[in-house]
Amino acid sequence: IPFATEEEAYAVANGTDYGLTAGIFSRSPATIERASRAIEAGNVYANRSITAARVGVEPFGGMKMSGTGPKAGGSDYLWAFVRRTDAPPDDPAAPLPTPTPSSADARAPDLPSGGWDAPLDARIEVVERAAVLLGDDGRYEDAGVLLAAAQAARRELGRPQPTIPVAGQRTELRYDTPRGIGLLHVAGPDATWWLAAPLLAGNGLALFDSRGLYPVTAALLRAGLPPGVVRPDPGGLGAMLAAARRPEVAFAATDGGPALARALHRELGPTAPGQRSLKALLSRLDGPQAGEPGFVRRFAWPKVVAVRTLRHGADLGLDPVEAHERRR
Repeated sequence: IPFATEEEAYAVANGTDYGLTAGIFSRSPATIERASRAIEAGNVYANRSITAARVGVEPFGGMKMSGTGPKAGGSDYLWAFVRRTDAPPDDPAAPLPTPTPSSADARAPDLPSGGWDAPLDARIEVVERAAVLLGDDGRYEDAGVLLAAAQAARRELGRPQPTIPVAGQRTELRYDTPRGIGLLHVAGPDATWWLAAPLLAGNGLALFDSRGLYPVTAALLRAGLPPGVVRPDPGGLGAMLAAARRPEVAFAATDGGPALARALHRELGPTAPGQRSLKALLSRLDGPQAGEPGFVRRFAWPKVVAVRTLRHGADLGLDPVEAHERRR
């Protein structure tokens, strides 16, 4: 398919609902970097074939309609085979609500229009400013959580995760692509973590039956969080279950018990017309939890960028100064 500009090429590549692998051929490191960030695919290969991923070297798995995140051969893969035993039990005195009628599904104002479209450093700065505001209000625990979450985001989102190195290829496992619009219900002691992590990853959030987060949400908005990124009160759990069916939803997250997780799973599973992403469920039943390493990156798409650097015996990935010193 011919194209006139890079932007047009990326639009064509991202025009599909699928996002497993993509390939780039370029002699320009700057072009490779722009393309690898712009293209929506779980594995992006530059100057090499786009098949034959090796376990641990190029952890493999797609995004959008080609996967829900965890990569075969990646550090998070084993969580797919583990069920945590420290999840909260169901409350027998609180029966699970049923989804609201389907006519409520079309209420567009209930959900954010998009994610937090700002660089990671800018998002971290807003969260840290909100922590200062909360501290001034005497909410020291929430302020401490926001600061801890910001530091975790720097570690988990701001730098690539290591893979097994091989000669002639530079490989990075990045967590710098937001999942999209998410639904959140949290009521436990780690609620602020569950709010901060998806926002730091760049997602939009609708908060269902999570009134304990009002002060933290207000501080984030005062600190510079764009108002359209968060919908603080679109309804109760019945509305959340109904919203889980909508095609624009990318994930649901909850610190509730197994019954709510199962109910959300049932609503997230069917593919809705216009849906462009398999929906993920992030809960207390699996995966790293609030405050644990890897929790923040659960809310981002993992992307492997593998660049072949070896050409005609010369490693094109060498820093120019280092290459000059080697020639000497």
